[in-house]
Amino acid sequence: MVNEIKNQDSIKVGDIFYTDRHCGVKGHCIQFFQVVDLKENNQVILREIELKLDSHNEENRALVIPSKNQFKDGSTFIEDNNIGIVKSIEFDNSKDNDTPYIVMSPLTSKNKEPISINAYLWDGQPKCHYNDLFEYLNEKVI
Repeated sequence: MVNEIKNQDSIKVGDIFYTDRHCGVKGHCIQFFQVVDLKENNQVILREIELKLDSHNEENRALVIPSKNQFKDGSTFIEDNNIGIVKSIEFDNSKDNDTPYIVMSPLTSKNKEPISINAYLWDGQPKCHYNDLFEYLNEKVI
């Protein structure tokens, strides 16, 4: 009998999660993570993927989408992005529907305090990725 890996939360290999952190005064930092494998119960293995410019909004802020299967060399949240990281799927039961998310950690702030941030299942829509330095950067270097 083959031990079949199942995910009870309808999460599948290839699904993408994203984080949205505030950076600077008026910025956002978007990071995308792709499910590369499923573990038993409610766990997945994630690797961070590249993002790419999709368009600009009315405020000239960059709207980005994930580059599926384009894995980054390094990651803020993942020690070895070539291997990935095992994370558990959680649900926000405070809303009308169950919203899957993953607690991403440990990211540490400049004063060495641990920061936890949630990664949410990507809805397929471009995300506003903007920080105070973008006006000085080439659009292709996001």
